[in-house]
Amino acid sequence: MHKGAPIQYADELLQTEISQAGLLLPFNDYWSAHIAKDWLRLHSFEAADAPVSVEFYVPYHARAWHVSQIEILKIQLDANEAHLTLRMELRNPDDGKARSMHRQDKWVRIDGVWRHWVTDPMLTGNR
Repeated sequence: MHKGAPIQYADELLQTEISQAGLLLPFNDYWSAHIAKDWLRLHSFEAADAPVSVEFYVPYHARAWHVSQIEILKIQLDANEAHLTLRMELRNPDDGKARSMHRQDKWVRIDGVWRHWVTDPMLTGNR
């Protein structure tokens, strides 16, 4: 991953496909809120089988590792669901060390609006 914009695409076709699906703006807004550590705004994008309490969500994220870069590597898309493979650069808040990781990011279209699907079992209660 090269330095530059915090959200990057492995190739232009990915950006075009995401844009044509109407997911580009919600995806960028969600991850920009995460990068800015705006947990209240981030919560507004979330969807899950059961509601996730903002009173738990915001403090839970307070110790989150800082996301400095995201690269979209792949997307699997249908009319109402998208699965993105991301490569992320993170920084540990305790020691400042950087780490690279891959992550699966799920999005669902609910009533015509793309929402980020919560998969963290600490937030959903699922195991």
